[in-house]
Amino acid sequence: MGLPGHGAPMHIDFVKTSSWQAQLRGQKKWTFETPPDCFGVCSSKLEVTVTPGEIIVLDGNRWFHQTQIKGNDMSIVIGSEYY
Repeated sequence: MGLPGHGAPMHIDFVKTSSWQAQLRGQKKWTFETPPDCFGVCSSKLEVTVTPGEIIVLDGNRWFHQTQIKGNDMSIVIGSEYY
């Protein structure tokens, strides 16, 4: 959960597997930076906004990422790692 204007700074995760997040309320903008093994092949930056009812699946161990809560509503998500 989080309030508009807040989020997480650019980081990489240190978890065992990839993860998913389902956006239940509010909007969250995700910004991804190219992983080191993809330099020169992948786009250097990718941005996506997740809205209620959408699910994002990511490998936060490889892709640097940051989030920012957009709009006027509190952001509420559920998520988990998956195997």
